[in-house]
Amino acid sequence: MPKAVVRDNSQSGGPETFCVREVPAINPYFCSCQSVRKAPRSLGSYDVAVRVAYTSVDPAELKIGADKYSSTSCVPGTDFSGLVIAIGDKVTKYAVGDEVFGEIAQSSASYGNGTWSEETITQEDCCVLKPPTMPFTIAGSLGSIALTSMTAIKYYSGDIMGGQKILVIGGCTGTGMMLIQLAKAYGSAFIAATCSSGNEARMHSLGLDLVLDESSKDWTADLPILVQNNLDVIYDCVGGTAHWDYSLKVLKPSWGKYITVPGTEGESLPGLAGTFNRKFWSFFGYPAYYEVKTCPNAEYLAEVVRLIEAGKVKVFIDSEHPFTTEGVRAALERASGRDASGRVLIKIESVAESIDRIDTEIEEAQRALAAKLAKAEELRVLTVKAAERKRDGLTPRKERE
Repeated sequence: MPKAVVRDNSQSGGPETFCVREVPAINPYFCSCQSVRKAPRSLGSYDVAVRVAYTSVDPAELKIGADKYSSTSCVPGTDFSGLVIAIGDKVTKYAVGDEVFGEIAQSSASYGNGTWSEETITQEDCCVLKPPTMPFTIAGSLGSIALTSMTAIKYYSGDIMGGQKILVIGGCTGTGMMLIQLAKAYGSAFIAATCSSGNEARMHSLGLDLVLDESSKDWTADLPILVQNNLDVIYDCVGGTAHWDYSLKVLKPSWGKYITVPGTEGESLPGLAGTFNRKFWSFFGYPAYYEVKTCPNAEYLAEVVRLIEAGKVKVFIDSEHPFTTEGVRAALERASGRDASGRVLIKIESVAESIDRIDTEIEEAQRALAAKLAKAEELRVLTVKAAERKRDGLTPRKERE
C-alpha cells in the first residue's frame, strides 16, 4: 500500500496532528499499479497517475486542515512533480515514464485526495511535461504559486501590461515572489512589496521599486506621495482582513483592485464587502475586492515555464524535508512561520528511487507473465496429447498395457 500524509486519529490542531502512514488501496486515488503498462481499473479516461517526487507545503493547509482534512483518510496537498506510472485510455499528451508537474484538480483536492503521498492522480489538462533542464524540486514547487499568480494577473487584474502600479502584501511568500517577478516581466510601472525583516536583500534582488516593513503599524505611511491613492492593484498574499483598511488609503478610488489569496491569518473580508459582488462597491467609490479562485490551467503553467527558461522568473526554495512524520511536521512548522522565504518542499521519493521501483514492478510483472505463459504452454501440450490419444482410441490404461 502507498504511504501518505493524513491526520492522526482525526485530531484537529497544528502540525503535530499530521503523520505518514499507509493508506488503504481501496481509495481510487491510491491505486497500487500491479502493472505500470496497464491503467488501474479505477483510473478515469483522462486521468494521469503520477508517482510523486516532490510536493510543496502551503500554510493554508493548516488553516483548512481542521475541517477538510479531519478524516484519517484525507490527504492534503495540490502541487506535485514526478513520473507518470499509468494513463487513462483517452490520454494522448503523456505516456508512462514521462516527467511531469502541475497541480491536481480542485475536485480531487476538495475530497482530500492530495499530493502529499507516494502516488496521486491528476487529469491530462492539469499538468505539463517537465523541461529536461528543470529540477524536480523547482517543478514540485511551481503548481499552485504559478496558477495563483497567473490567475490573479491575467483574470482578476485584467492583465498589467499597461504599466500599472502595484503593491504585493507578503512579498517574501512563494506566491508573493512569483507575483513580483511576473508583474515586472509583464511591464508594471511601479512595484512595491511588504516583507519581514531579514528578507529585504532578496526583495531588492527581484527589482522592486520599494520594500516596506510588514511589521510597521501603518506601512502605507512609507509609500511615496506619488502613489498615495494612486495604486492600481494590491495583491494580498497573506489573507485575512488586517490590510483592507490600510489599502483604502492608497488604492485608486473606484478603479483600484484589492486581490487577495486566502491565507493563514483569518477569513476573507466580512460584512457587505465580503457578501456582494465587489465590483458593485466600486460605483460608490470603493476599490473592487476579489478573492482569487484558481483551477488547473496547463497554458498558465507553460507560460511560467517559458519565463523561467528565459531567465525572467526564478523560484526560490526555502527548505526541503523528508517524507517522514517528523519531516512533514517540521515542514508545516516552517511554512506556517514568518521566517520562511520561498517554497517549503517535501521530498517524497528521489527520481532514481522512483525509476528503480518502476523497473522492479516491470520485472515482477514480466516474471509473472512468463510464469503464466509457461503454465499455459504446459496445459496446451497436455491438451494436445489428450486429443491425440482420444483420436487413436487409446486410454491411459491401454497405453500401459
